[in-house]
Amino acid sequence: MKFKIFGPFDIPLDEGHKNWIERADIKNFWYQVDNLDQSGLSNACGVYIFGMRGAEKLQKGVASKTLPWYVGKAEKQSFAKECFTGRNVNIFNKVISKTYKERGTPFLFLLARIEEDNESFSDPTTETYPGVAFVEKMMIQMSMSVYTNIVNTSFTADAKKTFIPGILNSKGKMSKQTLDFKRVFGIENQMPIQLTGDKKQSPLKYEIYGPYEIPFEKIGNKPKVIRPCDVENFWRNIKSKDDDLMNKRGIYIYSLQKTKLTIPWFIGSSSKSTKLGNQAFYRYRDMYDMNQIFTETYGKQGIPMIYFLALRNKRSSGNIQSNIRFVNSVLFEYGVQINGKILSDDVNEMKMWRNLHVEGFVNSKQGQPRTSVKELKQLLGC
Repeated sequence: MKFKIFGPFDIPLDEGHKNWIERADIKNFWYQVDNLDQSGLSNACGVYIFGMRGAEKLQKGVASKTLPWYVGKAEKQSFAKECFTGRNVNIFNKVISKTYKERGTPFLFLLARIEEDNESFSDPTTETYPGVAFVEKMMIQMSMSVYTNIVNTSFTADAKKTFIPGILNSKGKMSKQTLDFKRVFGIENQMPIQLTGDKKQSPLKYEIYGPYEIPFEKIGNKPKVIRPCDVENFWRNIKSKDDDLMNKRGIYIYSLQKTKLTIPWFIGSSSKSTKLGNQAFYRYRDMYDMNQIFTETYGKQGIPMIYFLALRNKRSSGNIQSNIRFVNSVLFEYGVQINGKILSDDVNEMKMWRNLHVEGFVNSKQGQPRTSVKELKQLLGC
């Protein structure tokens, strides 16, 4: 699944109507795209990003900034038919007229899906394309890190109501645990997403616990492995410090510390009917994967560690489960950039990342990026 980046393409607005888009502007836009870049791009499928370039010499404010405003996907229709639907044009015009007030320049980035021959664009399909919705979600989350008031509503609801110290909707001084956790995942000190949330809903609040060392011993000449008795000792020790942690819901992250560097290796979550104390370690796959990493990847070196992101809230299982999957996904997107071999209990997402190639962003070849890639990364604060 390969995506190639094109743009930014300015949307030309006639002098007589600088605060809205008309049909003639759309026609001129696609003429420009197909003639100034790669032929056939307008008929391709993929993900598009609408943004505004702020006017120069304005006072500080939104209208003076260049920002992403909306992310969408084209699958059953081409870019030419999907980007400027009536709904989208209304969204774009509202931003152009009410926020920028004729003083900005609208533009689009096009992330075109490429077929397996690595040359031709993907045509519209009657079903869905693997990777398109995934890349759309990724671009929405990255856009949110730059500008909290993007127009999208899908994929943003969980972010708006989720509080994780130092990561989502968090303010104030960060604890040592939070700083250590962010360092493991390569999250910069500035918070990737800062949203105010819906005041009508109670926020879902997580707490960071750890890192806790996982006790395991060598048996004779055999490699080190985690045994059931090690797990019992671990939870007995945790219970003496925090009696309630094992009864909470949330995320657990296995990692391995070697000298001063800690690498995340597995992200798991509690299921609808289980809690952290029953989920972490006890799944056969978790034990097998972790022992394999500890013995085959690191041998006798390194210390296995575990972090927990535990929910403080007690809500309906459906609401909590959806939010836990969201947090799991956000952490995996960061973790895979630190460790390309990281594992997840969300097998579908893990496979998607393994097979995905987004120019300049995911599994992309090193080297001098094209201008379009540079400008999109600049727009998204990368």
